[in-house]
Amino acid sequence: MPTVNTFVHVRNPHKDIPSKYSNYLSQKFNYDPFWCSNSTSNGPRMKPSFMVLGVAKSATTSLHNLLLKHPSILPPLVKEPGYWLDGGGIFRYTDIGEYEYVFPCFPPNESDKSKFVTFESTAFYFTGLKVQNIARLKEWSPPTIKFVVLVRDPIDRAFSQFKMFLYNNMKNGNGPSWSEEMTVESQVASLFNVTVYNKVGFCGVSLAAGEVCHSLYDVAYKNWLQVFTKERFLFVHDRDLIKNTESTLNNIFKFLSLPPQQYETLTQVKNENPLPYEMHPLTKEFLREFYKRHNTEFFKMIGKDLGWNEN
Repeated sequence: MPTVNTFVHVRNPHKDIPSKYSNYLSQKFNYDPFWCSNSTSNGPRMKPSFMVLGVAKSATTSLHNLLLKHPSILPPLVKEPGYWLDGGGIFRYTDIGEYEYVFPCFPPNESDKSKFVTFESTAFYFTGLKVQNIARLKEWSPPTIKFVVLVRDPIDRAFSQFKMFLYNNMKNGNGPSWSEEMTVESQVASLFNVTVYNKVGFCGVSLAAGEVCHSLYDVAYKNWLQVFTKERFLFVHDRDLIKNTESTLNNIFKFLSLPPQQYETLTQVKNENPLPYEMHPLTKEFLREFYKRHNTEFFKMIGKDLGWNEN
């Protein structure tokens, strides 16, 4: 079991980062990438012992930041490298060497190597990876890799992602329309037609089809279980992270074989959506019915009813 670290990792802002990434990193992240004093930029790198697979708009950024406070967890250079998604992630990685560069060097002392782990948190991995990409991930990963998945009521999650899409596009003067006065049919049409990636087809064809499809947890989990066993996964409800922060985090650390830590209750979720829009009650009723069978199947798979089918 990893213990509280004695090695102090050396941080040297942007010195050990490819120049094309440095401006992005300095603007986007509130911690400095680090380099190990005994390593060149091409030196040996750690591989993630675990990953936060998502899901998007379920407090994954808040969880990522909280995990970074654990003394045995070393940060990646970026939260969401997204390498295993088709087309790459933030930096459109096409080379595994570039992706491996996201992770920290091993500590310089041999005795410290077992005391640290690292990870990444790409929010669309759980619902966005095809089976062949999951298989590639398994071939590359350490044999003991584990996965933490934050989940949220599918309707709330889909609508939050939809509003984020609206907000980002409204700043540019485009994107779909939305108002609380719209008909239920128009609201449903907007929700089902918005895309995050190129739309290949509706939910059963492509999990990257849109906001609504990224809440089909049962479909996504079946893909992952074709490659990994259930013991590799820990599902965490976002409301537990928000309301019972310390106990929820320590359950995660127990799953990861890390020592417990003290945390204050989460008071604000990162990247909360700024738009005040509400959904028509009949639109919500339509989506509740749409998700019901998927939720029921997911509850069976994880052995727990999360109450999403209740009105």
